[in-house]
Amino acid sequence: MDALIAVHNTFEQGKLDEAYLLAHQVTLTDSSSAEAFAWLGQICQAQLNYEEALQHYQKAIELQPDNVVYQYQVANIFMLQDKYEQAEAGYRRVYEKREISDAWLPCNLGRVLLYLGKSEGAIPFLQEAISLNDSLAEAYGAMGRALTDCQRFEEAEDFYRKAIEIEPSHFIYHHDLGDNCLLKGKYKAAVHSYRRAIELNPSYVWSHRNLGNALAVLERWDEAVHFLQQAIKIDNNFVEVYINLGDVLSKLERWKEAVDVYSQAIHLKPIDSGVYEKLGNALSHSTNSESRLSACELPVLYSSIELINMGDKFYKEEQFRQAQEIYSQAIDINPNTHVSVYKKLESSLVAASTAQTSNLKKSKLSPKLFDFNQWLDFGEGLNHQNRVAGASAVYKSLIVLAPDSPEAAEAYLRLIQLKI
Repeated sequence: MDALIAVHNTFEQGKLDEAYLLAHQVTLTDSSSAEAFAWLGQICQAQLNYEEALQHYQKAIELQPDNVVYQYQVANIFMLQDKYEQAEAGYRRVYEKREISDAWLPCNLGRVLLYLGKSEGAIPFLQEAISLNDSLAEAYGAMGRALTDCQRFEEAEDFYRKAIEIEPSHFIYHHDLGDNCLLKGKYKAAVHSYRRAIELNPSYVWSHRNLGNALAVLERWDEAVHFLQQAIKIDNNFVEVYINLGDVLSKLERWKEAVDVYSQAIHLKPIDSGVYEKLGNALSHSTNSESRLSACELPVLYSSIELINMGDKFYKEEQFRQAQEIYSQAIDINPNTHVSVYKKLESSLVAASTAQTSNLKKSKLSPKLFDFNQWLDFGEGLNHQNRVAGASAVYKSLIVLAPDSPEAAEAYLRLIQLKI
């Protein structure tokens, strides 16, 4: 008992490594001490080592299966690991036993339900948490989010403001209030809340992005550009921000910048026809002659995306010859398409040949490992139709698939010479 008191005192002093060693020593001398294992779990949790914490708590439960405190701690670990379904199950088991009157139990259960998209179900638990502790800011904030999800915006605003009153320096309540105002159409109020959230936490990308969008609705374009650019500086893989920024730059008729931003969005998410349309509009307004030419090709580019999707459908249905034809058409009308489409064409060529070989084996005929001439003739056919990019893709694939056969390389070289 004295050893566990020493663990407690050391933990309270913030000496986590020392407390861990003391608790571990207790488990070595008394392997049946559930409390010692629970302390190890609590220490590891404080060190953000959730996986080890979970192991220690589960060992404590193994030793004391009816201890709801240990079960509660396991549920907390699941929530910290974003394992919300397991957390919900754990919290419900503890909650149903009615042995813990801590407001955090219904609060955490409500929060987990919120994360799982069960906003309506979260509300009664959050109300209970507030009734148990009317100064628990997290419960008010979570209640606000649940009500926002249910489009009860006016009620939600009251809960956000109560959370802010309790913890005015916590940025997330200001941010969430901004989201609620934005959805309600109170754009100036949203701007005020997002600005305050950014003051408290300048690195939260969503505040910058949403502030930029709110300012755009108010047609405060230059300010919107600033905050959307800040969002990109924080997270340069957030494709939606690039699209939002491109839209604002288009409103300002800063077409060259819009082209650059939409192009970055396409780089992050190549198969998104909506962005191509926006890029096409920006290119059509650009003063650059090369860009204007590219803009004329954008409708064709959009068609190539549809063809790629069609090719994928045929491929999934194991109609490989049809897939190969569709992919080649997509490449033909857009030679600069993403490299993955060339890979798809090559894969469909191999799959079609494999399927043919399999069918020949089933019919007890002499199988051909690869019908090279058939695919070479197909490439020649594309070339005669002046579908140069498609023919080029077929020849390149054949060079890879049959490196010892010179015909594909020779055909490809003839094609290149014709292009020159």
